[in-house]
Amino acid sequence: MFRNIFFKNDDFKTRNDIVRNNDDSKILKEFARNDSDYRIRIHAVKRIFDEDFLKEIVFTDSNRQVKIAAVRNIENQYILKDIVLNHSNCHVKMEALKKIDDESFLSDISLNDSNRHIRKFAKELIKNG
Repeated sequence: MFRNIFFKNDDFKTRNDIVRNNDDSKILKEFARNDSDYRIRIHAVKRIFDEDFLKEIVFTDSNRQVKIAAVRNIENQYILKDIVLNHSNCHVKMEALKKIDDESFLSDISLNDSNRHIRKFAKELIKNG
């Protein structure tokens, strides 16, 4: 029911206000998954703490900024490692790498990742760790 009311509203400000002033995770997840405007999806993702849902967004959303916002709300090291190992976007992978505290994992990435930028970034994280 709420989907019809909210998503039929073409006004950005109205939809954005709904997301910013709502604590209902079902509604926030609907906006995070389905809103046509990436800025509203980002606002919704920032208010969601269901890490399995956030992982889904990281792997399915079409916008890199939305994916990065989702990574920023993930703390689970296994999910972060999965993102580093299996995501195709280097910016998203770097955001996940920043949150990983397993030095042996970082070392492995610094030696074996197929992307030289990711390898270099992991080395910098170890060095500055």
